[in-house]
Amino acid sequence: MESLSKIPDNSNVFIDANIFVYHFCASGDVVSDRCSDFLLRIESGLLSGFSCTSVIAESLHRAMIYEATNITGLNAKQAINMLRKKSDLIKQLKQYSKIPEKIIQIGVQILSVTYQTILDSELWREKHGLMVNDSIIMASMQSLKIDNFATNDSDFDPIPNLEIWKPSL
Repeated sequence: MESLSKIPDNSNVFIDANIFVYHFCASGDVVSDRCSDFLLRIESGLLSGFSCTSVIAESLHRAMIYEATNITGLNAKQAINMLRKKSDLIKQLKQYSKIPEKIIQIGVQILSVTYQTILDSELWREKHGLMVNDSIIMASMQSLKIDNFATNDSDFDPIPNLEIWKPSL
């Protein structure tokens, strides 16, 4: 594992949801600044960034909760419960919904998760004990033949032949 800043130029990198969430939601600390610098390298053409629709959906979900916590002053669990009970609050949230368009503007290419991707992901669950969304990421990466992965998730650390790049290093 290495720091995001050490990814060699001209590399293809698959991006996990936490990188997007830190960039769009948690500005001002070291981790979010490193994620923003990394995404700027993609935007400027120094790196090629890839992700998949399930990662974008997870990023959107987490950003929605983050926005709700900022508006309500509640913690994440309380905000989720409130959103479930008061759908009118969801209608008031606006910032989170802009994230997919911003990701595309950065230049990240988004791979669709197909039925075949889901079938292929089973191998990653069986062999490495990954949760479903994480195994879909690995199957997506495999289909693109990408082994560079930008994440802050330690669940991927034991996977062999995976170049993991983290903002927290």
